[in-house]
Amino acid sequence: MQTKSLLAVLILVLSTLIIHAQDCAEKDAYTPARGTDERKAILDALREKMYKIHQIKVNFVVNYMKVYDGWAWLHTHPKDANGPNRYEDILALIHKEEGAWIILEIPCGEEDNPDCITSENYYQGLISRHPGLPACILPIN
Repeated sequence: MQTKSLLAVLILVLSTLIIHAQDCAEKDAYTPARGTDERKAILDALREKMYKIHQIKVNFVVNYMKVYDGWAWLHTHPKDANGPNRYEDILALIHKEEGAWIILEIPCGEEDNPDCITSENYYQGLISRHPGLPACILPIN
Protein backbone atom coordinates (compact mmCIF):
# COMPACT_ATOMS: atom_id res chain seq x y z
CA MET A 1 0.00 0.00 0.00
CA GLN A 2 2.81 2.39 0.90
CA THR A 3 4.52 1.67 -2.45
CA LYS A 4 1.37 2.67 -4.34
CA SER A 5 1.17 5.96 -2.43
CA LEU A 6 4.80 6.72 -3.17
CA LEU A 7 4.29 5.89 -6.83
CA ALA A 8 1.23 8.14 -6.98
CA VAL A 9 3.21 11.04 -5.50
CA LEU A 10 6.08 10.51 -7.95
CA ILE A 11 3.67 10.45 -10.88
CA LEU A 12 2.04 13.66 -9.64
CA VAL A 13 5.40 15.44 -9.28
CA LEU A 14 6.61 14.33 -12.73
CA SER A 15 3.35 15.24 -14.42
CA THR A 16 3.46 18.68 -12.78
CA LEU A 17 6.94 19.29 -14.16
CA ILE A 18 5.84 18.10 -17.59
CA ILE A 19 2.74 20.31 -17.55
CA HIS A 20 4.75 23.34 -16.38
CA ALA A 21 7.45 22.88 -18.99
CA GLN A 22 6.09 23.42 -22.47
CA ASP A 23 6.84 20.46 -24.69
CA CYS A 24 9.67 21.15 -27.07
CA ALA A 25 12.81 19.46 -28.24
CA GLU A 26 16.28 20.98 -28.09
CA LYS A 27 16.23 21.15 -31.90
CA ASP A 28 13.12 23.38 -31.73
CA ALA A 29 14.91 26.15 -29.83
CA TYR A 30 16.92 28.56 -31.95
CA THR A 31 19.29 31.49 -31.69
CA PRO A 32 18.12 34.55 -33.63
CA ALA A 33 20.77 35.67 -36.11
CA ARG A 34 22.76 38.84 -35.54
CA GLY A 35 21.07 41.85 -37.01
CA THR A 36 17.54 40.44 -36.83
CA ASP A 37 14.70 42.45 -35.32
CA GLU A 38 13.93 39.65 -32.87
CA ARG A 39 17.47 39.50 -31.47
CA LYS A 40 17.61 43.29 -31.20
CA ALA A 41 14.25 43.44 -29.38
CA ILE A 42 15.33 40.78 -26.86
CA LEU A 43 18.67 42.47 -26.17
CA ASP A 44 17.01 45.90 -26.01
CA ALA A 45 14.71 44.63 -23.25
CA LEU A 46 17.74 43.50 -21.25
CA ARG A 47 19.63 46.70 -22.08
CA GLU A 48 16.70 48.78 -20.82
CA LYS A 49 16.56 46.76 -17.59
CA MET A 50 20.29 47.26 -17.00
CA TYR A 51 19.90 51.00 -17.47
CA LYS A 52 16.94 51.08 -15.09
CA ILE A 53 18.79 49.12 -12.39
CA HIS A 54 22.35 50.46 -12.75
CA GLN A 55 22.06 53.63 -14.89
CA ILE A 56 24.65 52.30 -17.33
CA LYS A 57 24.42 51.92 -21.08
CA VAL A 58 25.70 48.55 -22.20
CA ASN A 59 26.28 46.44 -25.26
CA PHE A 60 26.14 42.67 -24.98
CA VAL A 61 28.40 39.93 -26.18
CA VAL A 62 26.02 36.98 -26.36
CA ASN A 63 27.41 33.76 -24.95
CA TYR A 64 24.11 31.84 -25.14
CA MET A 65 20.67 32.74 -26.48
CA LYS A 66 17.87 30.30 -27.10
CA VAL A 67 14.35 31.26 -28.12
CA TYR A 68 11.19 29.22 -28.49
CA ASP A 69 7.55 30.28 -28.74
CA GLY A 70 7.89 33.68 -27.07
CA TRP A 71 10.41 32.59 -24.42
CA ALA A 72 14.14 33.37 -24.34
CA TRP A 73 17.06 32.46 -22.08
CA LEU A 74 20.24 34.53 -22.33
CA HIS A 75 23.77 34.45 -21.00
CA THR A 76 25.58 37.65 -21.89
CA HIS A 77 28.83 39.47 -21.24
CA PRO A 78 27.92 43.16 -20.91
CA LYS A 79 30.39 45.88 -21.72
CA ASP A 80 30.19 49.64 -21.46
CA ALA A 81 28.60 51.11 -24.58
CA ASN A 82 30.92 54.14 -24.36
CA GLY A 83 34.19 52.64 -23.16
CA PRO A 84 36.32 49.63 -22.31
CA ASN A 85 34.60 48.66 -19.04
CA ARG A 86 33.21 45.14 -18.74
CA TYR A 87 30.69 43.97 -16.18
CA GLU A 88 29.67 40.71 -14.56
CA ASP A 89 27.84 38.22 -16.77
CA ILE A 90 24.09 38.62 -16.94
CA LEU A 91 21.71 35.71 -17.38
CA ALA A 92 18.02 36.31 -17.93
CA LEU A 93 14.68 34.67 -18.59
CA ILE A 94 12.64 36.80 -20.97
CA HIS A 95 9.06 36.34 -22.18
CA LYS A 96 7.16 38.04 -24.97
CA GLU A 97 3.92 39.53 -23.66
CA GLU A 98 1.53 41.58 -25.79
CA GLY A 99 4.24 42.05 -28.42
CA ALA A 100 6.99 43.21 -26.04
CA TRP A 101 9.85 41.24 -24.48
CA ILE A 102 9.67 41.37 -20.68
CA ILE A 103 12.43 40.38 -18.25
CA LEU A 104 10.99 37.75 -15.90
CA GLU A 105 14.10 36.80 -13.94
CA ILE A 106 17.74 37.71 -13.68
CA PRO A 107 19.27 35.07 -11.42
CA CYS A 108 21.90 35.88 -8.85
CA GLY A 109 25.24 34.11 -8.98
CA GLU A 110 26.08 33.80 -5.31
CA GLU A 111 27.75 30.58 -4.22
CA ASP A 112 25.78 28.37 -1.82
CA ASN A 113 22.54 30.37 -2.19
CA PRO A 114 19.71 27.92 -3.01
CA ASP A 115 17.86 30.61 -4.97
CA CYS A 116 20.79 31.41 -7.27
CA ILE A 117 21.92 29.99 -10.59
CA THR A 118 24.65 28.02 -8.81
CA SER A 119 22.02 25.91 -7.03
CA GLU A 120 21.70 22.35 -8.25
CA ASN A 121 17.90 22.74 -8.51
CA TYR A 122 17.77 26.25 -9.98
CA TYR A 123 16.35 25.26 -13.37
CA GLN A 124 13.69 22.98 -11.89
CA GLY A 125 12.59 25.88 -9.69
CA LEU A 126 12.59 28.23 -12.67
CA ILE A 127 10.31 25.85 -14.58
CA SER A 128 7.92 25.53 -11.65
CA ARG A 129 7.78 29.33 -11.15
CA HIS A 130 6.93 29.98 -14.81
CA PRO A 131 4.23 27.69 -16.19
CA GLY A 132 4.69 27.12 -19.91
CA LEU A 133 8.44 27.75 -19.85
CA PRO A 134 9.94 25.51 -22.53
CA ALA A 135 12.83 23.55 -21.00
CA CYS A 136 14.52 23.32 -24.42
CA ILE A 137 15.73 26.93 -24.17
CA LEU A 138 17.59 26.27 -20.92
CA PRO A 139 21.23 25.14 -20.84
CA ILE A 140 20.50 22.12 -18.65
CA ASN A 141 21.83 19.32 -20.85
